Amino acid sequence: MQTYQLNSKLEEDVVWDSDIKPLVSDLLDNVKEVWVYGFTEMLNNAIDHSSGTKVIIQVERTAVDTGIFIVDDGEGIFKKIQRVVP
Repeated sequence: MQTYQLNSKLEEDVVWDSDIKPLVSDLLDNVKEVWVYGFTEMLNNAIDHSSGTKVIIQVERTAVDTGIFIVDDGEGIFKKIQRVVP
């Protein structure tokens, strides 16, 4: 589990290359393509839209599954919609 500060210096591709990619390097190429796309889109969303201050990322692996949790401390989409839509 790793915590990152959500600021203009956080870049999803850098986090992928340095911290996540090594954890899934043994997966099949087509699976890694899904991982890189899904991870970078989710982290980019937290960076650009959450209005939070930090994001926690955790990769979990078992013998049959590999999963990732990306949690930010932002307000969430539904509260944001309530706030910005008249």
